[in-house]
Amino acid sequence: MTNRNPVKQLFITFPHSVCDKCKFRDDLLRFEPDYYKVCEEKHKDGTPHLHAVVRFKNKYSKAFVLRHFKEIYPDDYKRIDVKPVRSIKKSIQYLSKEDPFPLESGTFSDSR
Repeated sequence: MTNRNPVKQLFITFPHSVCDKCKFRDDLLRFEPDYYKVCEEKHKDGTPHLHAVVRFKNKYSKAFVLRHFKEIYPDDYKRIDVKPVRSIKKSIQYLSKEDPFPLESGTFSDSR
């Protein structure tokens, strides 16, 4: 099977998350990222909303990543939004707006 439109950097949103940011980070570690940052925001109704920016060592397609989440969150994976990142620096700035204690590891460069 081919990896259609593989990318190294993804921005992931999990609205009304059923897990905390530590569990979500642990689920991302399967991909052996070079860099990740996972943050939690609160919706107006107080429910958690997770965001993550990830830079992988290898390229992965959106479909491949979503299949991984489908296995872990079979009832909730359809809410997870996965998009390629154009500027990891801008994505990281966006993630830094609310969560004072993000989960972050690795190094990044602002290139694809």
